[in-house]
Parts: sequence; C-alpha cells; structure tokens
Amino acid sequence: RISVIVPVYKVEKELPRCVDSILSQTYPDLQIILVDDGSPDGCGAICDEYAAAHDNIKVIHKENGGLSDARNAGIEAADGDYLMFIDSDDYIEPDMAQKLYRALRDADAQMSVCNFRYDCSELSDADKAESYPNDLPIADGVLSGRDILAEQVFVGSGVWYIVACNKLYRKELFARVRFPVGKLNEDEFVFHIIMMQSEKVACVHDALYHYVIRPGSIMRTEYSVRRFDAAEASILRAQALAEQGYSALAVCRTLERGLGLFKDFYASSMYTDAVCRKRYRALLRVCRHMAFRYYFTPGLPAKYRMIFILKSLMPHLCWTIIQKRFV
Repeated sequence: RISVIVPVYKVEKELPRCVDSILSQTYPDLQIILVDDGSPDGCGAICDEYAAAHDNIKVIHKENGGLSDARNAGIEAADGDYLMFIDSDDYIEPDMAQKLYRALRDADAQMSVCNFRYDCSELSDADKAESYPNDLPIADGVLSGRDILAEQVFVGSGVWYIVACNKLYRKELFARVRFPVGKLNEDEFVFHIIMMQSEKVACVHDALYHYVIRPGSIMRTEYSVRRFDAAEASILRAQALAEQGYSALAVCRTLERGLGLFKDFYASSMYTDAVCRKRYRALLRVCRHMAFRYYFTPGLPAKYRMIFILKSLMPHLCWTIIQKRFV
C-alpha cells in the first residue's frame, strides 16, 4: 500500500485538481492523507468533503505548523508500506504511482524517482521570463544513493534529485527521519540522509509530476533570514559526506553549492538587514573552516581548488563578476 501525504494550506483554488489527480491513479491501493495545516480558507471543508466521498482518504486537522510539520504529521498517520509526498498546489500524471512502484519493485530499490515539469501557466508573461527549465535530466536506470550524492546532484539540475515530491519511498527510510520544522527548503535537510540509506534508487525518465509555479509562493516572494536555510543544509550535507568518507571533491562541490546559494543575499534587500548579515557571516565562517580542511587534499583538481578558494574567501566579488559576465 502507498500512503500519499498532501500538506494543505491556503490552496482552496488548486486543491481539487491535486486531489483529483491522486484519485485518478491507476495504482489500486492508495491511502490519501490530507493534512489541513490550519488553513484559514475553505481547504478544511474541501478535505472533509473528499473524505466523506472516498473511504481511502484520511483528513488530519491541525494548528498551523508549516510544510515540514504537516508532512511529519502525515508520516505518523501513514499505514502504507511506501510513502509519496505531493504538494497541494501541484498535480500528478495518472500512472505516476504505478510507474514508480514498478521501477522500485523491479530493481529491489529503496526508492524511485521520476522527472517533473514546471507548470508556469499561472504566471504573467514577465514572470515567465525567469528560468524554469523543463529539461528531463533523470534517465531510466538504477543508481546508488551514494552516486547521486557524489556525482549526479551536480550534473545539470540537481533539484530533480533533491525535492521530495517526485519520489516513492519505502516507509522504513523515514523510521528515524523527519522534516525540520520551521525551515525553508526543508527537502535539502533530509535529502542526503535518505540517499545514504538507499543502496539502489530506481530512476524513471518520464515526467510524471507537475510542479506549479504560483505568483505568491514563498520561494518566489520571501527574502528574509530563512533564505539561508538551503546554504545551511548544504553545509550539513558536506559535513555528513566528510564523516561518511566521501571524496574531497564531493565534499568541496557540496560546499561550493552552499556558497552559491548566498547569491540571494547580495541580490536582495537582505544585504542591509542586520539579522541576515549576522547569519550570513556565521555560515560563511563554517564554510571557510571546512573549506581549508579539504581544499588542499591531494588529488583534488587544481581548477576546482582555485575556484573553491576564491568563492570561500570572496563570495561577494565572485557573485559580482558572475553577474557582470553572464547576466
């Protein structure tokens, strides 16, 4: 049985499309868990209407605690052998659960992953000018979680491997794992923990998940100290890779990704905010401390060593050069 966990908050308009796409799945045994995260609109009533009409839908009403807290509540309530996470403003293809389950079963894998496509239909023409690539970087096949952490996440669009919603998981992967409450980019914090448990990851080339970009989404509008959460997650991931004996190159590339995420600091009003500047400096100190432990490791390619050192010492200057050169 697959438990599909859907956190619900202020998506009154989009929720029916999401739930209908799950109810339309060709896979026969689904438990659908709708977690009403204290939504102030009519979402709670919509969830109850669906539950009254379908025996396989369970509704949890709770005080607002954010996306991670809602997902965690869904994990606790799940009685399936497998887990899927679907965001309530997104939707999925009718055969997503079937294809991911078949790939996982055939490979005897711990999890399976598919491509997704960005749906920008709700954006204005001006907003659509932003970069939302619809590449399909995931190829059919089987990888190890270790290979994904050390190599694949740096090839093309690593976000396809990092986000939680385009995957099917064996439930035991979350036996001791929960999403961090209060964090932005919460997927970044659990991604490496799940991958380290996965000897096999079954990959499906088909784009089975539709990731809807909305004008008012947090990721597009919030510029606050929480924007550094993804950089913090990259540092924690680099530390975990180092502890697990990954190569110096994998550790350094993970640190570099964290440093690259600082660009929001220079490109927004956060630059003048005292709280943001304090957290930025604290995270940068950790990056530099780790960097100079690994940047001089024998065997690390010279070109990477130079790039990493410059980004660690002068991230602001590097970002300014990149903007002037490529933007």
